[in-house]
Amino acid sequence: MALYALWQRAMRRKKHQQMKALLRVANAYRAASPRALQMGSYEKEQERLYKLMLECLSENEEEVQDLSDEPYYDKEDENEMDRLEVFQGQGYLGVILDHKLTWRQHVDYKVSKARNSLWACRRVVGSSWGLSPKVVHWLYTTIVRPSLIYGSIVWWTCIKTEATRAKLNKVQRLACLSITSAVRTTPLSAIETLLNLPPLDLVIQGEARKTGFRLWSQGSWTFMNPGKGRSTILAELHEDCPILLARSDTVSPTHRFNRKFTVVFPSREEWKSKKRQLIEGGGQVWYTDGSLAREGSGSGVYGPRTRLSFPLGGHTTVFQAEVYAILACVNRIREIDGSRRRITICSDSQAAIQALSAWKITSGLVLECRRALDDISAKHKVSLMWVPGHAGVKGNEMADHLARMGSGNSFVGPEPALGLSANLVRKTTGEWIQNQHSLRWNNISGHLRQARELLAGPAERIGRFCLLTGHNTFRRHLVVTRVVNDPTCTWCGEEEESSAHILCRCETLGYHRQTMLGSRTLEPIEIKRIGPKNVLAFAKRAGLRN
Repeated sequence: MALYALWQRAMRRKKHQQMKALLRVANAYRAASPRALQMGSYEKEQERLYKLMLECLSENEEEVQDLSDEPYYDKEDENEMDRLEVFQGQGYLGVILDHKLTWRQHVDYKVSKARNSLWACRRVVGSSWGLSPKVVHWLYTTIVRPSLIYGSIVWWTCIKTEATRAKLNKVQRLACLSITSAVRTTPLSAIETLLNLPPLDLVIQGEARKTGFRLWSQGSWTFMNPGKGRSTILAELHEDCPILLARSDTVSPTHRFNRKFTVVFPSREEWKSKKRQLIEGGGQVWYTDGSLAREGSGSGVYGPRTRLSFPLGGHTTVFQAEVYAILACVNRIREIDGSRRRITICSDSQAAIQALSAWKITSGLVLECRRALDDISAKHKVSLMWVPGHAGVKGNEMADHLARMGSGNSFVGPEPALGLSANLVRKTTGEWIQNQHSLRWNNISGHLRQARELLAGPAERIGRFCLLTGHNTFRRHLVVTRVVNDPTCTWCGEEEESSAHILCRCETLGYHRQTMLGSRTLEPIEIKRIGPKNVLAFAKRAGLRN
């Protein structure tokens, strides 16, 4: 039937060469023995082939009978065939792959897109009117630059060429001129130093470092040749910070939808008015706390006939200390055991409680603590409750004291005690970018004489004057402007991250507050007499960013 269908197509197109070729095939097929015909009846096949030959002869007997042994080839059919088109590049997941993996097409596309976005911003910005420099700076660092450096772990190797760096510098220069409204002859290096904007090639390498470390720590990237290709980014990272070779706390995302314990978030007013009802419900009440000091981190647990203090070393964050305190409390409850009862675990860390109650977990320590809570919840009625810090709650004050004792003692054993937090690689990468930027500025010679005399180097000065106004990048203001959803303090995780909290109450910054302002805790009215000079000195000492 396939031969018959081909012949009908050839007859419609008046293709006599095709008809002759089909007739040769039909004659050969007809001469085959019955054993060669494995499909269908031999008599039926003979009838179909005979019909095909008769119709071919009736169409044009002279042409069809002129059977030659030349191979069949039709140029018209060749032109009608669908040809495969060769592309020099193909986009995949937002990255353009070229046939030689030079990444030129990807860089050109991203640079063009970034320049178009910046020119759209410049239409509403003038030298003396339009958007404020702070807003333009935010647009560039939050929208344009992340889009430009997307997928840098794949294509970061191309920034080693001078041509690629020149293309990236054009985008950075356009952004700097939009922010400062400087004249076009201003050197790019001087504006970058003034705005503390690292060169884009350093930012791209930093982003590749963070992504590479995340993949490596989760076991998704095994580099066999650390001195070649893209794996060099990990080799350089480990060389700059050898501690990153240690065990990481980051794990692949794990989902736990069924929570067996309850989470309670009373307000401060409820703690003041209903304190007795909250913590005295006929069951056991436990208090946990974490502390971070200059010497290191520590955790404390206070409960019935229990006072525990744990030193956790210098590579443990305050968030990890808070979660470990809850885990130690659960383990202590397991040791005591007993009949079924109501158990309330109080912590002053909103971040820790929210992480333990979330359905998506990316921390190994949080996952272990969550499993422990679910295990004891199968036997006891467990509640995880938030308690305000430094509010006169006796149990919380005792847990805080025990945590301070732990942070003041030396950790015995190999560090890190709890695995490396993802914040450590971000901090290390930020310091590396800052150091490389300063090194480049110090090595510039010749054409930047005046700028070198007036600018000592890249510094985080811009935005510090926003500290007292509250209009800054602290999380409370970002929640108001609908940039983020969680106002919890990044440092201590206990209260909203506002100017008043950072300047007066943040426990993590208590050491710097004691050193620079004279007290671990302050009242907002005391800030007025301290003066802006000391406040800015405190901000610099604490490492507060824009």
